[in-house]
Amino acid sequence: MDGTLRIDHHPILSAQSATKIRRMTTTNKKECCKCHTTKTIEEFRLCRLYKGVSEGEYRRSECRKCEKRIASQLREALKAAPPKPKICEFPECASKGPLVPDHCHVTGDFKGWLCRNHNQALGKLSFGQSSERAAVINAMKYLNVRFEILKEGDG
Repeated sequence: MDGTLRIDHHPILSAQSATKIRRMTTTNKKECCKCHTTKTIEEFRLCRLYKGVSEGEYRRSECRKCEKRIASQLREALKAAPPKPKICEFPECASKGPLVPDHCHVTGDFKGWLCRNHNQALGKLSFGQSSERAAVINAMKYLNVRFEILKEGDG
C-alpha cells in the first residue's frame, strides 16, 4: 500500500460521502456540522474505520473545538446524572449492551441512560431538525401517514 486514501470502491462509504471526502482533500477545507464554520481539515480529528488500516481513514464531522465542547458538556452532565441502571431506559428495549449517557448537545443537560443503538437513533433522527422533540413529532406524523396508507391497501 502506498498510504493514499482509496475512496472510489470503498464498501462502507456512500457515493455522497466519497464526493465529500474528494472535495475535502482537494480544497483542504471542511465545514463543521456543529458550528457551521469552514476550517482546514487539520482542525478535524483523523479517525480510522479499522485499526492499523489507512484505507478507512476519515475526518470527524465536528471540529476539534466543538468536539471538546461536547465532551466537556458530557462530563458536566454526568456529574448530575443518577446512577446507571441495569437496563436501557428506552421503553421495551431488550438490549443487553453497555449503556451510554444521553444528553442535550445544546444545553448539556443529562436526559437518561440508553443503549448505544437508541442513543444513536435519537441523535440521527434529530439531525437537521429544530429540536429532538420536533424530530420525534415529525417522525410520528410520517409513520401515522404511512400506516394509514398501509391500512387502506389491506382492505
